[in-house]
Amino acid sequence: MMGMDRRYHYMDLASCYLEFAPNGLDRMVELLYQFAVLGGLYSEPHRHYHNLDHISSGYQLYRTFHGDMPAPEFFAWMYHDSIYDPGAPDNEEHSAELFVMDNAKIGFGTEETDKIVKLILSTKHIGEKNIITDVDLAGLGFKSEVYDECSARIRLEYGDFSDEEWKVGRTKFLTRFLATERLFVTPDFLQFEAPARENMRRELDGLALK
Repeated sequence: MMGMDRRYHYMDLASCYLEFAPNGLDRMVELLYQFAVLGGLYSEPHRHYHNLDHISSGYQLYRTFHGDMPAPEFFAWMYHDSIYDPGAPDNEEHSAELFVMDNAKIGFGTEETDKIVKLILSTKHIGEKNIITDVDLAGLGFKSEVYDECSARIRLEYGDFSDEEWKVGRTKFLTRFLATERLFVTPDFLQFEAPARENMRRELDGLALK
């Protein structure tokens, strides 16, 4: 059963989905069903980190610093992990495709649709950085015990991978991010830069001992 806090945040996201959708009033029932389907994707059994808790906590973190999300950023955030196959290289592309398909009911025009797709694809973290990539990476800069819990949850998502495969893949991930000149680009998220690097170095050192 969904806990009270989780149910509240789910309802909050559903409310924003309707409010920010250009067709929110005209196609309310269809959009509520569409949101439920999206919520179902984030509730797939293999998701231990990339789930609705991640979406809700990121949304709340954004609001802490900036107030309500603009509609394009909200939908980019809602959809950026909608398709998630651990280890697959094209999750973001498929997530963007799902948004474009769902947008037939949501109702954004071409310019905003292109912006949302671009924001979703930016969460591959190989090029442009923006407020959405900052929100996505913020967990790297949380307190060490929270970081460790998030890392453990991601390891559960890679349950089909051997310990050696996980070590190799995770090491590549951490090394790539540590080599990035700046992880965060918006002023309110710069506070996460130093602790994120400290957390990743600590995890990398731990992996080297295994």
